[in-house]
Amino acid sequence: MTAWNDVRYKQILSVSPFEAALVNPASVDLRLGNQLRRVHPLWARLSLATLRDMCEGHLLPAHAYRWLTKAEQDAYSANGGDFDALPKWGEVETFDVTWLMPGEFVLCSSLETVTVPDDAIALLFSKSSTGRIGLEHLHAGLGDPGFVGTWTWELHNVAPWPIRLEAGKRLMQHIFIRLDAAPLQTYAQTGRYQGQTGPTPAREGK
Repeated sequence: MTAWNDVRYKQILSVSPFEAALVNPASVDLRLGNQLRRVHPLWARLSLATLRDMCEGHLLPAHAYRWLTKAEQDAYSANGGDFDALPKWGEVETFDVTWLMPGEFVLCSSLETVTVPDDAIALLFSKSSTGRIGLEHLHAGLGDPGFVGTWTWELHNVAPWPIRLEAGKRLMQHIFIRLDAAPLQTYAQTGRYQGQTGPTPAREGK
């Protein structure tokens, strides 16, 4: 297996929209898109003790119902009282500039749509300048052969200060590694996130 260099990235346009200025000697910078999902506000309403009770019995304690909206109560009841049915993420927010508070965890996505060739894999990393401001990417950072879509980024502010998020800012970078041979099946045939756009929550399945 061999990693791509800047010549290869410019020959095979693996991101769209493509700009030559994004290409580094052995990687391509990726910019932050203008959408995110924050953790659903209901989780801030539930105390740590309530969450512990939920984990032990996998049920929402009766006293905690008062912290749920009618829609959240209905969703919980409709799924047999399993707290996994409660929404984990809020609606998609569109922004030019927004702030990530200390300890806050959000889903964002790349501005660019990525196309991974059938004979390569993509590895996603934070830029060093991203890590130095206290912005952590939780490493779900592998793009299988044949994947097409925007990257969903799991961003966590581990700093004690707010972090400014600006749409279009370079936060991440990926590298492509060419495989010795193409796989028997590509992600286009097997992947449940194929074609995803915007910050995409987890989907059921393998």
